Amino acid sequence: MMHMMKRQMICVAGLFRSLFTLFAVVVSVAAAPAFAQTNSTSTISTNVPGWITQPLSMVDALDLTLRQNSTLQKARADLEAARGLVILTRAVALPTVTAAGKYTREDQGLIQKFPGVNATFPDESWSTSIQIVQTIYQGGRTLSAFRAARLSKEQSVFQYQTAVADALLATRVAYYDVLVAEQQILVNEASVNLLNEELQDQQRRYEAGTVPRFNVLQAEVAVANARPPLINARNAFRIAKNNLSNLLGFNLPRNVWEDVPLTLTEKLDAQPYSVELPTAIAQALDRRTELAALQRTEGLQRENIINARAGYKPTIQAFAGYDWDMSEFSTDLSQEFHGWIIGGQLNWNIFDGLAT
Repeated sequence: MMHMMKRQMICVAGLFRSLFTLFAVVVSVAAAPAFAQTNSTSTISTNVPGWITQPLSMVDALDLTLRQNSTLQKARADLEAARGLVILTRAVALPTVTAAGKYTREDQGLIQKFPGVNATFPDESWSTSIQIVQTIYQGGRTLSAFRAARLSKEQSVFQYQTAVADALLATRVAYYDVLVAEQQILVNEASVNLLNEELQDQQRRYEAGTVPRFNVLQAEVAVANARPPLINARNAFRIAKNNLSNLLGFNLPRNVWEDVPLTLTEKLDAQPYSVELPTAIAQALDRRTELAALQRTEGLQRENIINARAGYKPTIQAFAGYDWDMSEFSTDLSQEFHGWIIGGQLNWNIFDGLAT
């Protein structure tokens, strides 16, 4: 009985050793092509512009972001568009000046004549005028337009400042991501080299007969397991450099499509930074431009309520102008009548289809 149990234990041990060997071989075969491919694709083309490989500090990166970042370029365009909206909003409260002119010529068959009168009536006429109109009362819209223009201007400025802060923060994070990924490559390379040396040591000991074959297989599996993190670190390094290039607004050449040859001059070091949570929250509530923009949005909505309520109220306008008209009873085009005109008008939508 003891002899049979011993044989079964030996068979089970042999089976486990065979499975372990097969697993090590599969892992090594699967990792080796990927590792070789990573090394082969990491070769940087030498035919690249010089500005890509120039040393890049954090200050240089932030300066390039301010000048070339596509998000900031769009934010600047939005700021210019907001200025136009401010002028449009404020125009409701400002006076309007209108100049008009008219010249007509009619067929004699269209001219009505007094019965029994053989006089010749003119078939040509002209008139010109210039007029200025100022809205005096519009249900509160006049003053609301000035307040809305000021709030819109401040809101657009705060939104642009938010875009600048977000872009600079993203550049800082991406810059340090590149440095972290570079250090991860060094760490993983050192780990692979150390495990390779351990594998060679175990192989020499196995050949000398001091350790079993199991130690060699265990070292091979450790090397195979250490290679994927190295591959991931190199891929993360490439991705981090591409992200940084996008934030910097680089227009990369087509021959630089995978591994951007950036040269960063900063070092990866941790600076002490201590801040208490209540202090941080208080500073955020006081300084965050997003909150300031939202406050202006709230103010603009209040002005919209005033404009909506103004639909219940009348509109009073004053106007003044000067007219030049041709005589209606003379064929001489040079004979004219001219003079000033002044007045006022009131409009009140008593019923507007329930729109207000």
